[in-house]
Amino acid sequence: MGATVARWLTQILLLFAIVTTLAAQDGNRVQVSTGGDFVQDGGPHGNEVHQIRFKGNVAFSDERLRAVIASEATELGFPDNVLQYYARNVLKHPFAPRALKRSFRSIAREIDDLRRYFDRELAEGDAREIEFFYAANGYHNANVQINFTRDSEAQINILLFEITENAPARLDSLVYLGLENLPPDVRRKLERQIDVRSGTIFNAAAISQQNERIFNLLKDEGYYYAELDQPIVSYKPALNTDSVTVRFRTGIRQRISAILFVDSTNGQPGVSQNMRRRQLEFELGDWYSQSAVKQSIDNILNLDTYEVVSIDTVHNKDFSDSTLPFLVFTRMRKTREASVNLLLNRNHDEEFYNIGAEGFVSHLNTFGAAQKARVYGRALLVDVSNFIGEGLSTSNAETELQLGLEWSQPHLFRLMKRRIGLGFQMDYSSRSIPIDTFSLTLNTFDTRLLFPAKLPRKLFLNSVVVELAAKSQLPIDFNDRKSSFLAENADTVLIEQLLFQYESLARAKDEGSFFTAVTFGGRVAGDKRNHPFNPSSGYLFSLAAKAGVLPFGSWYARYIISHSHFNRLSRSSVLAVRGRVGHIHWFNKQQGGVPPFDELFFAGGSTSMRAWRSREVRTEPIDPTLSEDVRDASEQTGSGTLIEASAELRLKFLTDARAQDFFTQQVARSGIALFMDIGNTNNSLLSPVEDYDNNPVSSFSAIIREPAVGAGLGFRYDLPIGPIRVDLATRVFDPVVRTRPWIWERPFQIRWQVGIGHAF
Repeated sequence: MGATVARWLTQILLLFAIVTTLAAQDGNRVQVSTGGDFVQDGGPHGNEVHQIRFKGNVAFSDERLRAVIASEATELGFPDNVLQYYARNVLKHPFAPRALKRSFRSIAREIDDLRRYFDRELAEGDAREIEFFYAANGYHNANVQINFTRDSEAQINILLFEITENAPARLDSLVYLGLENLPPDVRRKLERQIDVRSGTIFNAAAISQQNERIFNLLKDEGYYYAELDQPIVSYKPALNTDSVTVRFRTGIRQRISAILFVDSTNGQPGVSQNMRRRQLEFELGDWYSQSAVKQSIDNILNLDTYEVVSIDTVHNKDFSDSTLPFLVFTRMRKTREASVNLLLNRNHDEEFYNIGAEGFVSHLNTFGAAQKARVYGRALLVDVSNFIGEGLSTSNAETELQLGLEWSQPHLFRLMKRRIGLGFQMDYSSRSIPIDTFSLTLNTFDTRLLFPAKLPRKLFLNSVVVELAAKSQLPIDFNDRKSSFLAENADTVLIEQLLFQYESLARAKDEGSFFTAVTFGGRVAGDKRNHPFNPSSGYLFSLAAKAGVLPFGSWYARYIISHSHFNRLSRSSVLAVRGRVGHIHWFNKQQGGVPPFDELFFAGGSTSMRAWRSREVRTEPIDPTLSEDVRDASEQTGSGTLIEASAELRLKFLTDARAQDFFTQQVARSGIALFMDIGNTNNSLLSPVEDYDNNPVSSFSAIIREPAVGAGLGFRYDLPIGPIRVDLATRVFDPVVRTRPWIWERPFQIRWQVGIGHAF
């Protein structure tokens, strides 16, 4: 324990040394290199491999060949080099404390364990593996030589694989046996799976993938006992061609003759057999389908009431029988639950994170057909990033209390072979909106009827939700608070416009309309991210639209489209980009009736334009001489049009995956990000109602002519729920500052944002 504490203390001292750039006390200034280049010829690490290179490879990239070999180069990250630098100087200092030297000796040994040295036997084996890889891809005459050399100028040792590819072999013939008697419909499907043809360059991997597609097709067309023999490859050196023969053993085609159900309920009321049967993608008399069985298992698991699901045959193999009976076995999970938890959530409309506590009671099988019911209560700090960025001031805290009920039926009916569910949500919330001395409480009653459906994973879009919603939103004691605010500020015209959106909500209630808006709409989404919180590839797409169905209260149409794309550039870097476009078409603007507060558009904050405060960005400037509470009120005034785009380069600190020490593990979780945000909002309700432009083209054009641009640098530390991040951003172009919009025309300013999870 003492040694561990001493080591941590040593590492803290090292970080301090980095910041203050201390040199070794003996006066020897050793330059810290991020490449690990301190080795000299004839030294203790003379056979160390600093780089592995390939020469002569045209058909395959260095990265592809690097995955074939077992040899590795030393990869010391920045923290390893820093530790190594200080270890060397501490160990040779005559007056360094013994405990400190012991700790640094341990560090030096761990760094030495990360080094990789030239192993001739291993390198020769790698050369053979490269030749095997080339042969499998048609280059039967490829030759590989190894060369371990010293680059005197760069002072590094290089393991070089010199490749002579020679001409690739052509595929002379590809013959499939055992498929001659397939039915015509299966035969036509099989033909669509064949894309490797005679005359192309021989590629074992492509042929193997094609064989697998044919095998899976047979398994989906009733051939339960289908088998694939090892392909026979014949090479003709004189012609430099390959011939391949592949034999399938299909067996008798099988139909499903029986479907039996066994349910282990663990003493709880079970889900009806009819509901379980409706999740199956096959019926009695269907040809056996491997993919239908797998999808059926997923469908039953998606009911959320089962922890174990299996579907299998119920008899031993009988190759002469053309029928298969199946057993569907399910084991239920605990269906009742009550808990109090910390909560972190992010809503779709406002795009920022809330944190708080939630208590709930849930039941996963309320009426015996896997219907889920949930009653909850929440206390939330809204937009936690803005709260932290404003210095944890309670006077600036935006809070919300929620009580709600959720109920869902996973399978209501089928439409175009897709299962359509049913959901009902009812929520009551009380939200405090601080505007300096003028605070506002906004009470909202929201009900929704939902019809969700999942689409095949292979499609660009994989989920659809149709929604009928009714919302009532009312500012409490609005007239009294408005009078107080007007009495404290001289510019009554501006104050009237600032409070217009809230006054419209209050007036609708006074006129006897309980609902602020009744809308019909939906959302389609496609999610192909490889990780929900920290993606490095894939995309997230969303398109949501809704429109008022009754011409009272707020009568409007709202739509927003968002697309994020993630691309891994290297082992340590990911490029993420996002675009968002939204517009509200306001049908009865002359009669007031603005959309609810949480459906207006805002820009600025930790998940939006990071060089501005939350909700601060808009095309309409605010007089900087006005009082602070008036300026704060303007940031709580929404807009009807939004355009945003962001690009972010996410960089991870490279470390050796085999290192297990505390310091290296923390560095491996850390990274930095370079980002740029561009966009703005238009049609702010700060402007008179008659200025609101329902034409989306002209509304978007106003933003494009005057975009706000911010850029910055951020730090990331990974957690299971996503990274904790600190972003420092500055305004490159601020269209509101008419006389000095560019960064070089005004004093340099930094805005810092704290967030949980990536900005997008």
